[in-house]
Amino acid sequence: RGAPSASSERATRGGERPVSRESEDDCEARGTCTVAEMVRRYAEDETVVVTFGNSRQQHFTANWVYHLQRLNVGGLLVGMMNMAAAETEFVKFARVMRARGVGCYVVNSPEVKMQPQGGRWFHVLPLLRTGARVLLSDSDVAWLRDPRPYLRALEISHPKVDFAVSSDAQHMSDRRRLSLSTKTPASESAGASTVEAAATALLRDRSELDIEDFGHCHESMNIGVMFFPRGARRGTLEALEQATAHLSSEGNLRRVDQGPINYRWKFGAKAFKWHKPLHRVQDDSGRRLCGLVNGSVVGAVLPSAQFCNTLTHSVLRLWKAAGVQPYALHAVYMRRQEEDWKVMRLREQQVWLDAHAWYGNLTLRDRVGDRAGDRLGG
Repeated sequence: RGAPSASSERATRGGERPVSRESEDDCEARGTCTVAEMVRRYAEDETVVVTFGNSRQQHFTANWVYHLQRLNVGGLLVGMMNMAAAETEFVKFARVMRARGVGCYVVNSPEVKMQPQGGRWFHVLPLLRTGARVLLSDSDVAWLRDPRPYLRALEISHPKVDFAVSSDAQHMSDRRRLSLSTKTPASESAGASTVEAAATALLRDRSELDIEDFGHCHESMNIGVMFFPRGARRGTLEALEQATAHLSSEGNLRRVDQGPINYRWKFGAKAFKWHKPLHRVQDDSGRRLCGLVNGSVVGAVLPSAQFCNTLTHSVLRLWKAAGVQPYALHAVYMRRQEEDWKVMRLREQQVWLDAHAWYGNLTLRDRVGDRAGDRLGG
């Protein structure tokens, strides 16, 4: 793409930033806040939007924050793995995040130390136990539209759902539109939030795709984007308890986390199988929902044409075929799952936060290795 406009350049440099919540005498500055306290401080409309990062991939976290804040999405939390609260690099990064109104905390455990990719799931349960809605995504997801009205609409339309997840499927099912059920009317309260009002309008307009049909439950559920409704639901907690139990056994923590988690939810484990494996669950939309964990958990698959990976977004362009606009682009499904390739694919779609030096002479480190403070104007 060409050189950035003046307005985008101001945004890259920080624009109008939220007021910092950091003070020298509070638990956040000391790195001692509990997860519950972080959620209490940062949640908006009882919702937090969360990613986990680390020192080496701060630039992906910066890109994640940048695109969400361009969409005016609040309630952002960043958990930084295998870093100490007093570590100079964390202090610098956290100061940049907090100056932008983003909560930043350290995430450490034996599981994270052994394997951050799988170990992070042991730190999702404390978020869910707060009762807040949680939108969890990998930091290599670029958000293209504010997903909160859609997810709130999904919550209204499918009250049985304990979680919704993106998919590795390369196709759509039936392109059904998300709509308001007469049995579960959306809020008409004059005091309804902006997100709530937008969700109601979305349902009435039938402008977005519904969850995929049951067939997509058999496809690999891509845990890079997950939504958990509010209320610390029993099925929601059970899904994560089973995931962490499975990662703790059979050497699964050393494997890529998605495969073992999918298997546990759908079928069981090597040592046992669910009496009731993956099955259909009925609601007002039909038998579209995924019955998981022996019937104790209900899942849903987000529309592949709107919660996209690089294949479904940029090659197959499912969103165009369906006549909708995508919400997210996840940098997966490429020839090589390496950092440079992810950056290249996101840059091709103009959703990578480039350092200013990109538009002049620069080294490989300038292109890929810049720290978050430089990228976000810190």
